[in-house]
Amino acid sequence: MNASRLVSLVVAGVLAALPSAHADPRDDFALQVKESTGDYYTAYVLTKLVTFKVGAKCWQRILDKSTSEAVHTASFITRDLAAYAKQLTNDDWSAIETAGNNDHEANKAAVEKLVTAFQSRLSITIAVEGDDCDAKTSSLWLKYWSVITGAVKNFSPAAGKAFISLEVTGKARDVTSSVSADGTTYKFTAPRDIEAAAYDIKLVKPFKKRTPYNPMSTDVDSPINDFVFELKEQIGGYARPWVIAKFVTFKVGTKCSAKLADKNANALHMASFYVSDIAELAKSVTKDDWLHVETQSSDVEANKKFVEKMMDDFKPRHHVTVTIPGDDCDVGSDSLWLRYWGTVGSALRDYPPKSGKSFVNLNLVAKGKDLTTATKGDTITITAPINVEPSAWDDKIKAPFKKLSKSPK
Repeated sequence: MNASRLVSLVVAGVLAALPSAHADPRDDFALQVKESTGDYYTAYVLTKLVTFKVGAKCWQRILDKSTSEAVHTASFITRDLAAYAKQLTNDDWSAIETAGNNDHEANKAAVEKLVTAFQSRLSITIAVEGDDCDAKTSSLWLKYWSVITGAVKNFSPAAGKAFISLEVTGKARDVTSSVSADGTTYKFTAPRDIEAAAYDIKLVKPFKKRTPYNPMSTDVDSPINDFVFELKEQIGGYARPWVIAKFVTFKVGTKCSAKLADKNANALHMASFYVSDIAELAKSVTKDDWLHVETQSSDVEANKKFVEKMMDDFKPRHHVTVTIPGDDCDVGSDSLWLRYWGTVGSALRDYPPKSGKSFVNLNLVAKGKDLTTATKGDTITITAPINVEPSAWDDKIKAPFKKLSKSPK
């Protein structure tokens, strides 16, 4: 075999007999994993769902039983992928393989057929630059592979499909990624030799963002969606981040929207209070306790469906729109617009509307020194300066909510 030739781990045949040695190292790798796990399905996963593009010397290191970590890593990875398949199809490959009918060949054939069928939902291609590679415990490409498959299992993409490619190259200094518009194709580039900071978080994030919790828009990579995503990461649960996704519109510039998800800024901190206030508003108006229902049992998925329906039912009753002029905005601890927005949330909580409906327009203006309000039906419009702090602005914001309230405190 030419030393520069890249070997692709794709086989069309069946590893039925799995003899003790093979001319092709790809089969030897599958055999080693099967022997390590005791499960034939692990070999089928490697030969049907995973493609390795690695050099000849790299294969030698992968197959070196005295130093290689690849088999150990693959034993966990194949189980993760089997668990992912079970989530989508309810087929338990391990259980089918060991079914108590004593017809082991029939069981193996059934599992092979199921793994083959799953090719329409999953593929992983890993390309390691160069003819050689590291396959020890510290190997970066093995770590990347493990993290990616764990992410697929733990954060099953809403699209129900994941076609993943990972390029490991000496030219890269950080982990980068792109995802197709339909959320099915994931492309990663990662450093071969130098460990990137928070590489695991960067590999997992594209999958997390495509779980069904964040149905804000089709553009899940938009800055506002990043804001919702980071809020969920900080406070957990689904209901409170959904408050931003479902009941708040930010009409802001590109630079401003990009700042909202900054963990070192104040927008996320303010949002964590705001979303709880709106949950209390809804509870007062509808008697639906989103936060309680979300945790009412161990069936998280069922709870999410109940909560989302309640929240969607609340949409015709409530919305807040924040409009900021210009392309940029302040998201620091002294940000006026964030303080105005937070006060709107607490006013809605403390003074729920008598009509059961509340629509708020918070319009920030570059010029002006005072805060004014106007009420029309169930809609309150607040116009406030973004650069100059008005006197008694918090009382001025609360005043129209008090007037429309059914039970002022």
